[in-house]
Amino acid sequence: MAAEAPGSGCYIDTSALVKRYVREAGSDAFDEFCAGCEFDMLICPLGGTEFAGVLQRRVRGKQLTLSQMGAIRQRFLSDVSAGGWSLIEFGADIFSKASDLILHLGAPLATLDALHLACALQHGATDIATADRQLATAARKAKLRVHLF
Repeated sequence: MAAEAPGSGCYIDTSALVKRYVREAGSDAFDEFCAGCEFDMLICPLGGTEFAGVLQRRVRGKQLTLSQMGAIRQRFLSDVSAGGWSLIEFGADIFSKASDLILHLGAPLATLDALHLACALQHGATDIATADRQLATAARKAKLRVHLF
């Protein structure tokens, strides 16, 4: 279920999202966060694409089988369909917002992280959940409350 309009919420970065589906350091803490979260939990299509990439890397690294990858991906898609994650869309203008963040925020920011942060800010998120320390630093500079896992 897509979020209706800009407002408050917690943007979920892919580095945190993966912890919900693949057991790794920080998974339990992120599960607890999700269980007690009173926010609308926001993701964008970029997160879904990155999520697929993470799963594929884990298959190549022999940490997951193809069957496990398929089951995890299906569970994620089912959760999105059921509204467990509010899918927010973005337009082409998000790229210029991300570029501005890279150039002017004053914190090192990778390209895809800049796109995630721009999506969060454009939607009016007040919080961000991530396992990426560099993104966390940039998000704090952008005045978001950070939940680091």
